[in-house]
Amino acid sequence: MKKLLCIAVLVIGILSSCAFALPTLNYGYPDTGTSNVASIVVKDFTTLGIIVVKSSEVIHANGNHTGSKITYEMLMREAQKLGADDVINIRTDINRVVDFAADGRPVRTTYNYTATALAIKYTTMLR
Repeated sequence: MKKLLCIAVLVIGILSSCAFALPTLNYGYPDTGTSNVASIVVKDFTTLGIIVVKSSEVIHANGNHTGSKITYEMLMREAQKLGADDVINIRTDINRVVDFAADGRPVRTTYNYTATALAIKYTTMLR
């Protein structure tokens, strides 16, 4: 009976140790952001082109923060250059880069944001 109990504890210990593997980070591959699909039902539109907006945000280990994430205003300013009324199908990609001190402590994290969207111009009401 003791032998069976020891084997059961050993098997449970081995299997539970596999469940706690340390996570790995791949800093070269950009994280996937959010997307927003078109849900426009009352107006017809024509597409004017794809717009791209980039922004960076730096957060230091001491709490200092510079830069910003991409905002809707940034997208609309870029879309207005094409004469657009709105943007749809917004997609934001995030690439995180962490800088470390000589002793291995993270000292600065930089987030590079790239947003793409489809600039549209409203035409007529749908009936």
